[in-house]
Amino acid sequence: MPDDNKTNSSGEDHFPSCDCMAEILDSDVRQEKAAALEQALCEFNIFVKVVEIDAGPVTTMYEIALAPGVKVSAITERSNDIMRALRAESVRIVAPVPGKSTVRIEVPNAEKEKVPLSGGAAARLPHLQRALEQLYKAQEAVRDADAAYQCLRDEAIAATSQAILQIRQALKEP
Repeated sequence: MPDDNKTNSSGEDHFPSCDCMAEILDSDVRQEKAAALEQALCEFNIFVKVVEIDAGPVTTMYEIALAPGVKVSAITERSNDIMRALRAESVRIVAPVPGKSTVRIEVPNAEKEKVPLSGGAAARLPHLQRALEQLYKAQEAVRDADAAYQCLRDEAIAATSQAILQIRQALKEP
């Protein structure tokens, strides 16, 4: 008998969407990186606990609480070791977090996500599109004007050269 969580209203089997599965996998990866971060610092006798993970479209922020007696400078001095442990190309350490007794470590995501327009930005999209179209038309007009200028300049140079040749020939004839 099918489980109710996997059955829709018509009685057919229902499976989680790919997006749902991707979120679960991403969450697992973030948890593994949090554990790797804690372990890497533990190797240097810096005891910390990841208290918050905030995943964004471009970076993931790990907020860590320091054990009593651990200095913030001990974390900042280990940025290269943190990069190695997380297999990251760079890390940004915000120490200490204003208003909290924690340190924030921002790590670039392996895959960057596109951020969709929403709210007021989406409402202004038609205006932006019209402005870009006008800019494109203006650039075309400038290119056309530049081409016309080049053509006129070339014709003027050719006409001037022709006139100079005629004057030279006229001066040579006695």
